[in-house]
Amino acid sequence: MFTNVLQLSFWFDVRASVFTSLLFWIFTIFFILVLAFAIYSTYFLKKKAKGGTTQVIWTKLSYLTYSTGIVGFILMFLKQQRAAYLGMRVWLMLWLLICFIWLLFIIKYIVKEVPRIKEERLARKEFDKYLP
Repeated sequence: MFTNVLQLSFWFDVRASVFTSLLFWIFTIFFILVLAFAIYSTYFLKKKAKGGTTQVIWTKLSYLTYSTGIVGFILMFLKQQRAAYLGMRVWLMLWLLICFIWLLFIIKYIVKEVPRIKEERLARKEFDKYLP
């Protein structure tokens, strides 16, 4: 089974077979959870995020999850319909890789940029304290 995964013909098969039942449900549940998180992040943005870095982070997460869920379902549909070229296995794996890299950039923003922005904001507040 895993020997096929190592061959390029497996990934670039123009008329790839449909998902097995288990794999279909795994991807379906994954993309449903991603879209549920997207809806939650939109709700959080509208109700609780009052601006600043929190709003930026939740906006970035919202864009990521909506894109991942919608494009993922489209790619799953194309694979299940056995659409030539558009249903190849490589597109779904490539999309998941792109989303993972996108998530890494968001994590990098949270770890590196947010503390710097908070520091600058605190320094600016300290500086403004002495202005008339």
